[in-house]
Amino acid sequence: MAYVPTKWRDHIVDPTQSEKDKDGNIIIDEYTGKPKPKVIQEGTRFAAQRMNNIEDGIVGVHSGIDRLKSENDRLKIEIEMLGRVKENNGTFFDPLDGESAKALTILTESAIVQLAISAGETTIKLDKVPFKVGEVLTIFDDEKQEDVTVTSVSESDITVADLVNSYKKGAGVVRSNSVLSNKKLSVGNWGSYSVDITEVV
Repeated sequence: MAYVPTKWRDHIVDPTQSEKDKDGNIIIDEYTGKPKPKVIQEGTRFAAQRMNNIEDGIVGVHSGIDRLKSENDRLKIEIEMLGRVKENNGTFFDPLDGESAKALTILTESAIVQLAISAGETTIKLDKVPFKVGEVLTIFDDEKQEDVTVTSVSESDITVADLVNSYKKGAGVVRSNSVLSNKKLSVGNWGSYSVDITEVV
């Protein structure tokens, strides 16, 4: 809603003349005990409604400035990222202003490692294979992580260059290990569970 300013008017009196009632009698000011000066122009009265209108206007201006700053920061990031990486279709960032990142998408494909892997291995068995050759993935568990490039895929596993680290069964393999919550990026979690099975007769 557009701000509606108040047109303030000065309260102007003529001290050489006095206010008179309808009978022509001079009106005495009850506070000073002296004749009331004649009012030439009635001034704008100071009231909470008018002051609140000013306060609302100040809040609106600051909100607009904050919004413009966020949009400016977002544009700086987008400009900075343009052309930085060839086929930069996997890049993402916090857009800062709460809006969706234009032409930039968080890639959420993920899979779970089915067998423990030793350093130097190249084949990773997964519960599913949503990845493609040439994609860069992150493999991680609660201790280590590294980025790998997919060299081949099959129905149940992927092949990568020699792994630098060893990984536990249940490790994650993802395009991004970040989590989007309330339009903000945060580091994703890795965890394992211990299950006790009790026979019920």
